[in-house]
Amino acid sequence: MAAATHSRGAGYFAALMVAGVVLSIGGAILGALAGTALFRFGAGFGLQVAPYFYQFFPFIGGLVGWLAGGVLVIRLSVRHLGQFVGGHALVSFLMFFLPIIAANLLLATNAVSTFPGLVVKNGYIASQEFDKRKAAQVALGWTVTLAHDAGQLRLGITDANGRAVEAATLDATIGRATTQAQDIAPQWAFDGAAYVAPVMLAPGNWQVRLRATAADGTLFEQVREIFIKG
Repeated sequence: MAAATHSRGAGYFAALMVAGVVLSIGGAILGALAGTALFRFGAGFGLQVAPYFYQFFPFIGGLVGWLAGGVLVIRLSVRHLGQFVGGHALVSFLMFFLPIIAANLLLATNAVSTFPGLVVKNGYIASQEFDKRKAAQVALGWTVTLAHDAGQLRLGITDANGRAVEAATLDATIGRATTQAQDIAPQWAFDGAAYVAPVMLAPGNWQVRLRATAADGTLFEQVREIFIKG
């Protein structure tokens, strides 16, 4: 009789565990739908927010679903079995640690996928050439200016005499300081005085990572920041 009761209790508890998992998955799906809806709503009003910001909604929805499932498992199974058994302790343990582990995995994955942190493949070799490259770059006497107005970014390069410079090659990427998810590689055009490109930038701090070569082949590299008002 006791064995049969235990078997029924275990089956009931297992069914509730499945219900908890279903609730957590359902919460994640609802969170994803809510995040997508908010993203489209904001975009419809011209609100420019990084898309990866809304990736946290599925996590939040899944977390709420998991907690609701855990509470459901414990409350109903305690009511059914009449006591706090080992399975309840297991659920309590999982409710506490799994959201923490999931949050850490999510944040770590998002951080590595949007910005690996790699600047150069071999720091030692790069350092050996740094002083030489710096001296050659300084000798060019170039000055870089940035301006953004009416959806157009203007990048000016002038020499030591203040004359506009058209580089032999130019590669200037625009992005945020801590992520590559919003990097933009615009098509620059030289208008005789500066390089211009049609670029719509959301409010906040941006970096322009400039890499150009002079007519004599000298490499010029510089990172400039520009702030876009909200």
